[in-house]
Amino acid sequence: MGLLSNNDQITFTFTLGLWREAPEKLKFNQIPYTGYTGKMRSLHETISEVDSTVRDNEKDLVVDGKGAPLLTSKMSSEGLETLVTFLNEQLPNYSEIVIATDSDQRGAYGAMQILDRLNGALPPVSVMLFSATNKSSLKKSWSERGKYSWENSGYEKKAKAQKIKRLFEFWWHSNSALVFGELCKKAGLKGNPVISKYEFMVMKILSSNETGLSEDELCSIMESWTGTGKFTDQNSAKHECAIGSVTSRAVLILRVKERGFANVVNNIKSRKSILQISPEGKAFMDLCHPKTFDPDLPSRLWEWSSSGDIKAMRRYINTVFSRQLRFHRNQSAFS
Repeated sequence: MGLLSNNDQITFTFTLGLWREAPEKLKFNQIPYTGYTGKMRSLHETISEVDSTVRDNEKDLVVDGKGAPLLTSKMSSEGLETLVTFLNEQLPNYSEIVIATDSDQRGAYGAMQILDRLNGALPPVSVMLFSATNKSSLKKSWSERGKYSWENSGYEKKAKAQKIKRLFEFWWHSNSALVFGELCKKAGLKGNPVISKYEFMVMKILSSNETGLSEDELCSIMESWTGTGKFTDQNSAKHECAIGSVTSRAVLILRVKERGFANVVNNIKSRKSILQISPEGKAFMDLCHPKTFDPDLPSRLWEWSSSGDIKAMRRYINTVFSRQLRFHRNQSAFS
């Protein structure tokens, strides 16, 4: 396209960013947990625990403006350290840093992960804003990049919001691993992978529809989710208040099936395959405190990440998981 030369360098965020929070090994006397060590690990290492095919893959982490590889490495935490070292060695030679990620919170956060690891004074940071990837759109975005800095483009704000959202997910994962893990074991469900915030919501939806839902019906409910309606007027970004994203909803449905929470059965009347809660799934939900399910969680999370209200987020995690743990333990004591 003629926009870059082989003197330019390109590095990649792989959409979701390169790092994620390293999980904590907790004991039950540490629940509820809302700490934060700041330790990070390679996102691809985390994925490899589920999909081993990514474990030893090497990728071009830095290429020149013509696409020739400058740094190739495995996607491990150690491999990413070589990327950070390379970029910091090259930093004095950079006259400009251009962000060209997806224009959502995840894209901005992926860029921030790299910016935060650069040592020393940064050259001007500009942002390419584009909604299409055809030749004319990219050329226009490239020529106008000087108008949009990291700050005035809105990317900094989006990145900070995503960082807060990731903190919530880290806290949820840390508590869920023990609290819901124990419930899975007692109910006869698979405890791995850890039950995510939105998988739990899918579980509740299915448990409230005992006659079953088709996968299309379930996806439609997740996409149009409004919760109790309490936050509807406050949310300008309705897609942020749905359950999951376009790409993650299929994964969430697969998870409840593989965990043993739901079975696929044939509906004779509709001649469709439907998802129906299993006996093990019902046993699991019976072990959950009624208030553990929060229909407004997506809206709350959108509000916390937008406003930066970490204190409210911490109170929420402390309340939900301490109450759930007490409820289950009290049930066990009298069963």
